[in-house]
Amino acid sequence: MNFRVVYIVNPCSLNFKNNSLVVKNEQGETNVPLNDISTILIDNLQVNISAFLLSKISESKIVLIVVDERHLPCGVLLPYSGKVRMLEAYSYQMNLKDEFVGNLWKKIVKNKIENQARVLEFGNQLSFIKLKNYTLELKPHDSTNIEGSAALLYWKMIFSNSLDYFTRNKDDIRNSSLNYGYAILRSIIANSLTCKGFILHQGIHHKNQQNQFNLADDIIEPFRPFVDLEVYNMFELEGIDEENLTKDIKKRLLSIVDATVLINNEKFTMLNAIDKYTDSLFNSFKKQNIDELIEVSIWI
Repeated sequence: MNFRVVYIVNPCSLNFKNNSLVVKNEQGETNVPLNDISTILIDNLQVNISAFLLSKISESKIVLIVVDERHLPCGVLLPYSGKVRMLEAYSYQMNLKDEFVGNLWKKIVKNKIENQARVLEFGNQLSFIKLKNYTLELKPHDSTNIEGSAALLYWKMIFSNSLDYFTRNKDDIRNSSLNYGYAILRSIIANSLTCKGFILHQGIHHKNQQNQFNLADDIIEPFRPFVDLEVYNMFELEGIDEENLTKDIKKRLLSIVDATVLINNEKFTMLNAIDKYTDSLFNSFKKQNIDELIEVSIWI
């Protein structure tokens, strides 16, 4: 399984040679075998990349993420070909019964809230019990918006040690870090879904016609708390005092790809867990059975 994350922060040229990524700059040349790479993040707008390398990255199913002028992730390279027959996956995805979709979304939200509760539990917040109890009120399609109610409590408590009151629409380093980490996860999930033959704009809950990643935005939900925990560690436990995203903070957030994820009490890296999750989603769509969809848990 691919495992290395390549983080490009300085001007350079990227090429392909001998089945390797070749990074060339003023200091010299570095070669990294493509078989060892899972993710490449290009965090510099003065990087030149060859079309040949782009082709090989796509063939290798490597996640390639690029940033904008603010150095925030803005795009991901997605492969055309998947591991399964595209028409088969499309047929399953486009013929889902409403009852199945409603219960599937209920299960996804339940998994998300349970992982949010684990984050609060890690921070010795007794409110994790109240948060977890919200899952008992969930209905198909989350028709009563329990996810929103749980979020109000969660975001109120997660940074409660800070002197200022935290909200998700506040312009601060914590939100910038959360958004950066979510963007990394979204890119990896989009890549995995594409490799399985899914149509990304066809979500099960998210239905924004201008969003090409509706399905990825559905599937990311149980994984978001993994980013939240890393941000909590940095700013609540370690007391990192920065106003802007630094290279070190970005590296920490990029390391989420190696985070430990529990599936049926077995440990997996985030990359492996996402791959297993999208596999189980395929099987769940195929059989229209929510029990086929695995659940992921934070390992603390």
